[in-house]
Amino acid sequence: MNNLLIATDFSVTASNAAAYGVQLARAMNARVILFSACEHLPMPISELPVDIEPEVLNKYTQDQLEEDARVLTAIHQTPVSTCCYSGTSLQALLQAIQEQQADMVIAGIHGGAANNRRWWGSTVTSWIGKISVPMIVVPENCSFSYITKITLATEVDLSNGDAGDSVRLLRELGERFHAQLDLVRVLDDSGDLHSSLSELPEQLMSYTRALSPRYACITGTDVAAALSRYIERNQVSLLAVMPHHHHFLYKIFKHSESKRLAAVSTVPLLVLPPDNPPHTIHR
Repeated sequence: MNNLLIATDFSVTASNAAAYGVQLARAMNARVILFSACEHLPMPISELPVDIEPEVLNKYTQDQLEEDARVLTAIHQTPVSTCCYSGTSLQALLQAIQEQQADMVIAGIHGGAANNRRWWGSTVTSWIGKISVPMIVVPENCSFSYITKITLATEVDLSNGDAGDSVRLLRELGERFHAQLDLVRVLDDSGDLHSSLSELPEQLMSYTRALSPRYACITGTDVAAALSRYIERNQVSLLAVMPHHHHFLYKIFKHSESKRLAAVSTVPLLVLPPDNPPHTIHR
């Protein structure tokens, strides 16, 4: 991993994710770029929205980026550059990924039961499945710690042994931190646990052999709660989800509020992208 792009909207949650990202980049010897989108929308400064000139908004955003980068550099003794692009958050992010040659995106997200609507409706979750590089989603109260154990929630094995860039980056993270890798499959209560345990994801286990992968099945109709219990019991540092697992991502991100979707937010979530995201800009 050479270039790590940190997305910010200058909120407390984004600042926390930025600190996490800078420390991760330092451990990975990666370049850090702090990014923000400059979307020209009426601003609710008073009772009526005020239309701010694009030039004024661009300068304000760039000034904020440079100040945050200065603070991050001073605290973490790691150089932080900045970039700002106009357009919607997704358009700007795609341009930033392309022009900055980003290998990974870091973004913060709100968690907690009271914020479930905010969680699903947030800008960050809207990027999932639409960008071409892995993204680590950092919960608002999560600070960086040495990654000792990674749990990869998986439902299928690799096809024809093709790991792709996503799994290669996962392996790179694991090897850099000498982390243990657990491959975990979540079954509902009607699932055949014995049969699932015998169906090992052999290609994936072979490709990640350096991380001494272990395979486990857990049960529960509430995927988020089942993973949360596993994370807590096993002191997991990072939860990852595999490419092409659209059904699995749906179960995590689109559960009703009663399912406490934010239960998985106790640790950072590494979202590995599909091979061909619908909005990919080819370099």
